[in-house]
Amino acid sequence: RARTSGEYLADVFFVIAPSSQELEPPAIPGRFSLAIDGGKVSGLGKLAYHMAYMHQAGGQGDTADENSVALAIHTNFAPGRAVIISPMIEYVTQINAGGVAGEDRDFLTLAGQVEWNGFNLAVAWTRRNTDKAVDENDRQFQVSVGYTFDFGLTFDVGWKIAEEANVKTRTLGAIATYTIGF
Repeated sequence: RARTSGEYLADVFFVIAPSSQELEPPAIPGRFSLAIDGGKVSGLGKLAYHMAYMHQAGGQGDTADENSVALAIHTNFAPGRAVIISPMIEYVTQINAGGVAGEDRDFLTLAGQVEWNGFNLAVAWTRRNTDKAVDENDRQFQVSVGYTFDFGLTFDVGWKIAEEANVKTRTLGAIATYTIGF
């Protein structure tokens, strides 16, 4: 098991900038988070979990404190020669999201990845339910395929379809990365 926590007590970041610019420090006073990650649950093989809690005290102009909880379960297994399947499910709830009283959100994500001889295929679906004056339910689906070469270069292409705030978008993207080993 791994446990992590953090707390921001005061802004401690300073930036030197020309006097004509005003920069806000990135630290967030009043924020607390705690996460617990675990794996190899007795009797459940490679099943692993993630649990997290975050509290953000309301700031200037906020009407409430934000509280969030995240729970995830994931695993991987090898059903055949050189094939690895990695499914994941995650649930997140935000109470008073962004410091706005009554702005509650729930997220559900189902995802999975299949790897085989340098190739990968990943699929993810997320649904976000919001409770506010206008109840909106957003959805996102994405799929990507890629290949990792023996010399450290990885290339992936992905497609995303999303509906957020009643606006539908489609996105195609590609990324190449190179890992330098040392």
